[in-house]
Amino acid sequence: MRNAVILLSVLVLLFSHSNAAILEVPQSHGTIQSAVDASAAGDTILISAGTYFENIVVENHELYLTSMLLLEDSSSVESTILAGDTLQPQNRIPC
Repeated sequence: MRNAVILLSVLVLLFSHSNAAILEVPQSHGTIQSAVDASAAGDTILISAGTYFENIVVENHELYLTSMLLLEDSSSVESTILAGDTLQPQNRIPC
């Protein structure tokens, strides 16, 4: 049942914007910021597990920024970290 709910959520997310694209980090974009810069309104950025030492700036449009939680199990949330400009634990954001 849980898998069906996740699958339904993914389908709704993917088809809620007819022109929306899925950008994958690091598979198709080396950094989260480069994926954000290449994105358009309604796009989804899927981030693989890892620690990303970058400050993300999103301007002028809405997008979905998520770990692989939508496609994998919940362990990807704790292993996908946006660390910002310092290595201090309080500046790390799981996604």
